[in-house]
Amino acid sequence: MLRLLPDGAHVLMQKPMGEDLAMAREILELTREKKMTAAVNFQLRYAPFINAARHIIDQGLIGDLCDIEINVNVYTPWNLWKFLYSLPRVEILYHSIHYIDLVRSFLGDPESVYARTIKHPSTAELASVRTSMIMDYGMEKRANILTNHNHDFGLLQQQSYVKFEGTKGAIKLTLGVLKNYPQGVADSFEYVIVEKGKAPVWKTLDVSGGWFPHAFIGSMSQVMLAAEGSIARPDNSVEDAIRTMACVEAAYISSERGGVRP
Repeated sequence: MLRLLPDGAHVLMQKPMGEDLAMAREILELTREKKMTAAVNFQLRYAPFINAARHIIDQGLIGDLCDIEINVNVYTPWNLWKFLYSLPRVEILYHSIHYIDLVRSFLGDPESVYARTIKHPSTAELASVRTSMIMDYGMEKRANILTNHNHDFGLLQQQSYVKFEGTKGAIKLTLGVLKNYPQGVADSFEYVIVEKGKAPVWKTLDVSGGWFPHAFIGSMSQVMLAAEGSIARPDNSVEDAIRTMACVEAAYISSERGGVRP
């Protein structure tokens, strides 16, 4: 499709940026050759609740950001996406890629990636559907991604959250769209800012809009702003997206190599 578009076109591509890093590099080179303003729809970084969290963090209200934890324990009806059943890569490439990109948008590129992604007996015909991942940012920052899409035991113990912790506070976001999918439940935004001499008190913040479809506004607007010349290039440009794809590739390589035998 990219080859059919005119040179100099402004393009927003759906994620992922190809099936692997080799294809991502091919896409990158093609967009460079055709002098396109090209971006990838890694839209979670623009979700309204992420924008609100970033605003709080950028103001320094929770201190220095030192911990990001993403935990998704839900039941995902994989049958909604028939094309996934023929693919060698599923969970990281089509789901956790959002979280990898999100972490990168806050902490930059990791020093390394540790991961293990595996299948589930109830969906044996699919490639991996559960992932444990560490994005390594050294000895003072932690970034963990934990996903299980086969928790088919009702809503009570399902969880889907992103938690940011700083040196002076924390933020916890519930991603309601992933629970009882595709109907979803309400999102929630909770935060705490430590005040000297006072016990920590968690508060809630009302945030208008959710991941779907409102995050797409940010993703699309980046391309539109670049097209009109207001910014040099989209924040989610292929030049940045290739780095998310490199982390995805590193995660799969780490999963294949396995752990250290005791």
